[in-house]
Amino acid sequence: MKFFSALILLICPLIGEEIDALLIPYRLVELGFPKDGIIKELRFREGDQVPSGNLMALQDDLSEKLRLEHASKVLEQRRFDAESHQKLFDKNMVSKDVFLEKKLAHEVSIIEKKRTEVQLEERRLLAPFDGIVVRLSRQKREWTRSGEVVFHLLDPAKLYAEALLEPQQAKSIRVGQHLNLRNRSETKGVVEFISPLIDATSNLVRVKVAVDNQALKWKAGSVVQLRLP
Repeated sequence: MKFFSALILLICPLIGEEIDALLIPYRLVELGFPKDGIIKELRFREGDQVPSGNLMALQDDLSEKLRLEHASKVLEQRRFDAESHQKLFDKNMVSKDVFLEKKLAHEVSIIEKKRTEVQLEERRLLAPFDGIVVRLSRQKREWTRSGEVVFHLLDPAKLYAEALLEPQQAKSIRVGQHLNLRNRSETKGVVEFISPLIDATSNLVRVKVAVDNQALKWKAGSVVQLRLP
């Protein structure tokens, strides 16, 4: 009888068994400019909440603004030339080749203006989502290279509780299932991912449980207890 009791404990996870899980960010991104340049303005500091789409930082953009002004004037001139030659061509007063040359020049000017607008936009660093600045790596008037990190932005409204389970434990849960988590308080999370792989080194299965954290009661990096069914 003792043999069978021990065998059942080996095969089946304990009901209500708790295991440690690490809270990790749902989204934590490193933000920087795509071009080399001098930081002209920083609008947020560490700890600031940033709404999605807000301008976070700006590089010196005088050169791009001047190019855009020039491109706008060239475009206006070539638009006038193209429209004038359209009228002349309709009256058979200029050749088709001359008309097409002016039309093409106008179309190229449109492209050049759009390209300059894109280059100007690359001097602006926008927030990709609602978040909190958890680290500021550069200061105003500093030179930054393409891809260098300026901000670390965290989305604290959602976290993942990541745990490593025995294969038999992993079989006891399913994606979409609600599980209890606790630390100093308790909450429920939803299983979003169960790895189809067993780690060759640890012989464990990685599991991620989504935790709603809009009240900001939980912090990434904390260890919580995940209760299995």
